[in-house]
Amino acid sequence: MDKVYEENGLIPAATENEAESAFEKQINCTTIPECNAQQPLFDFLPIPSPRVPAKDNTHIGRAAEMFMRGDYLTHPGFIALSGSWRLAAIVGELKRYGWPIDVYRLDNRVAVYYVSEASRRDLRWG
Repeated sequence: MDKVYEENGLIPAATENEAESAFEKQINCTTIPECNAQQPLFDFLPIPSPRVPAKDNTHIGRAAEMFMRGDYLTHPGFIALSGSWRLAAIVGELKRYGWPIDVYRLDNRVAVYYVSEASRRDLRWG
């Protein structure tokens, strides 16, 4: 039988044990060193940066600048700084641009928006 395969350039079918071993290797790929041999090739790829809106004194530009500096923004604070009460809409737009903006609530009425230190470090914003 092997001679027939060799003559026709075919590879014989795996035995049941060989097939099972290959399947287990696929499943447990994270524990097998040769599976991760190419991982270091991906470590130096640039991290995709979120799109930055125009900074021509627009409200979204001002908010983006503040987030990049590491500022924490609240509605009352943003109203005082910019005169705009649309902070939630601006945050929503920045999130659609890919910004990693987090939120926590001081109470049921006041939300605090920010970009975490880890995200800022990953994006090389300071």
